[in-house]
Amino acid sequence: SIPLLFPFPAQISKTYGPVFTIYLGSLRVVVLCGYETVKAALVDQADAFGGRAEHPLTERTSKGHGLFFSNGETWSQLRRFSLSTLRNFGMGKRSIEERIQEEAQCLLEEFRKTKGKRACPGEGLARMELFLFFTTLLQTFTLSSPANQELDVTPEYSGFGKVPRQYQLCLLPR
Repeated sequence: SIPLLFPFPAQISKTYGPVFTIYLGSLRVVVLCGYETVKAALVDQADAFGGRAEHPLTERTSKGHGLFFSNGETWSQLRRFSLSTLRNFGMGKRSIEERIQEEAQCLLEEFRKTKGKRACPGEGLARMELFLFFTTLLQTFTLSSPANQELDVTPEYSGFGKVPRQYQLCLLPR
């Protein structure tokens, strides 16, 4: 099990009150505890507390685009566009049921084409699993060379081209 780095927000709020600030690295986070506090912030003072914080990782991956990571006016425009497009598709109308049935028939046809063979979700799912595994591993442990040896990271040459060298690494708990 992974140890907690700081107490639960409810415990902290007993000392500092229902609104307090914590730092996650260099990122300042305002924490709201309790239904009344959250309601007062998000409903009564929506303009002050609305929006999303900018985070370098989401900025790098989304480049400021997309409904989930956008904020402010961009988010409003994307939301209006998405809702109008979904309404044009038939959201909220009875005809959407027919379209869903049509899509379900197409899906069944694709299943019939497999003739009972199992379907593999493919390389994408495997990559996601590996990403989650290595992310957890690298967040939990620090990698180092055994006995502080210098590692030679230049590739070896084989008959097929460059091949990475084999290493022994130590995983040290953070």
